[in-house]
Amino acid sequence: MLQLMPLLWRRIEFASAACIARRTESLQTTLITVAFWTLAVIALTDLRNVQLGGMPQVKVVITWTTVACCVLLLGLVGAQCVIAWRKSGSLLSLREALGGTPGMLLFAAVASYLAIGSAVLGVEAVSQPETYARLKYQVFQFGVLVAAAVGGSAMLERTGAERLLKWTLMILAASCALVLASPLLRDIGVVPETRFSYRMTSTITEPNEVGLVASMTVVLALAFQSNGRRRPLGYLALVLGYAATLASFSRTAAISMGVVLTLFLLQNIRRLKRDLLHTGLTVLYLAGVLIWLIPGTPVVNILNIREASVVDQYQAKRVGDTIAVFLFDGKSRLDYNNPVNPWRWQRADARPGDVNTPDDATWTNIEGTLSPNYTPADEDRGKFLRAWVSYEKNGTTYRVQTAAIGPIMAASATTATDATAPVHLLKEAGETVELIGSLSRRIVLWEIGFNKALESPIVGHGLHQLHHMEGAPLGHHGKPLGVHNVYLMLLGEAGVIPLALYLLVLFFLMRLLWTVPKSLGRDMVVGWVILIALFGLPHHYLFHMTTFSFTIGLACATAGFLVQRQRDQTAA
Repeated sequence: MLQLMPLLWRRIEFASAACIARRTESLQTTLITVAFWTLAVIALTDLRNVQLGGMPQVKVVITWTTVACCVLLLGLVGAQCVIAWRKSGSLLSLREALGGTPGMLLFAAVASYLAIGSAVLGVEAVSQPETYARLKYQVFQFGVLVAAAVGGSAMLERTGAERLLKWTLMILAASCALVLASPLLRDIGVVPETRFSYRMTSTITEPNEVGLVASMTVVLALAFQSNGRRRPLGYLALVLGYAATLASFSRTAAISMGVVLTLFLLQNIRRLKRDLLHTGLTVLYLAGVLIWLIPGTPVVNILNIREASVVDQYQAKRVGDTIAVFLFDGKSRLDYNNPVNPWRWQRADARPGDVNTPDDATWTNIEGTLSPNYTPADEDRGKFLRAWVSYEKNGTTYRVQTAAIGPIMAASATTATDATAPVHLLKEAGETVELIGSLSRRIVLWEIGFNKALESPIVGHGLHQLHHMEGAPLGHHGKPLGVHNVYLMLLGEAGVIPLALYLLVLFFLMRLLWTVPKSLGRDMVVGWVILIALFGLPHHYLFHMTTFSFTIGLACATAGFLVQRQRDQTAA
């Protein structure tokens, strides 16, 4: 009997509250680790557009997996708060879980944007199903942001900054590898063809998002290199990041990367003198950007003809005006007039994007039109036109078409200028082409958006109201373009409060540059926030990007970790 007492005691101890708490905490650590890295892989590679054997369920499975990871992370952090309260009587604050002041401000900025924008939209009773679908998607992205912040905080506490950021760099490098492999992935049907086929968009369908991911990869790799950790992983990530940035053909990425590289060069000039490989890679990248940006360079043309699209122009047309279209590969005009596969013209009664959106079946062919030039007749007045052409390359047939051109005005119309008129046409056949560049177009959009924001600067106009602005030029989808500026979007859709909070987030992240000693985490956070701040200038959809939501959440968590570590060291 006496010999059984120690065994019974051990069993009683095993079942005690303290032992259960220890085992529960260990299980939570494992679950947090698995959930966080699953979310990281899904968010940083953006696998939503993967299609395996034409299975549309892949997107649904990945979306629900992301949701499950977010819910699990938030639930586990909540449980962690309860355990901390049972142990010490103090609850972990939301501010600590989100990564300190920047995370709390970001939480408040996005929450106020969604709350104010939704409230204004509801009060104005704007009936737009697409708007409410966007709200659901933005709430989903908000969940990714918060989960990344709280999960990142937990991971930093357990593993430290270097290990966490090392694995993050590996996932980012893998994402860049997917970008570079996108032509092969499209050929074997893993990712679909997109309207951006002339850019290597991989599983991410937006080229500028590719540029953001690639730029963030380079920044994190540079942070490792500049802090004396010259591992093969860092060099590999640099090569993949530089290559993916160039392959994305994102001017925003090229300019933003130039700013970040300049700062890193100024900070680490002595180290770069000793690290010839690192220096050589940087110089090669900058040379590639300069060659690419030189007007008339054949770099883009080397890649494809299949990437050809039709040049955007914003001119209304009248009966009797000759419309001329041509292929455009993103850099220069391509004259195409093949009698075997000629241009063909069609007409429709409504523009895509209107209540009665015409699909391909509602467009009727205009007989006898076999050239890139067409002169509208009386029967075209009030209707919409489009041109399309197909051609072969390497045994594969490709098709490009214009957006809807119209409505065609009467011949007696006094003006042929209409800011809301469609795209893809020239003023007259044979006239010198006057292209509207992306910068010029954005300046027009910023002016429209700024004027709209000033109409209601306190609470804005409601969610999604600056995503398609009345009076703006039309995009490829046949709808008016958005404001293309995240700061104007916040101001115009939800007012000054979320804008001010978002600017404070960027400020508190940037101030690490002069308040925290140089370290791997500090260099990453400062580099990432510069990229995010610059990418917000020409784009309004940052808050819709899973990559952005995850990385800025992780940046906030890292910032909070660095500040807390410095306080602990000062106190010690």
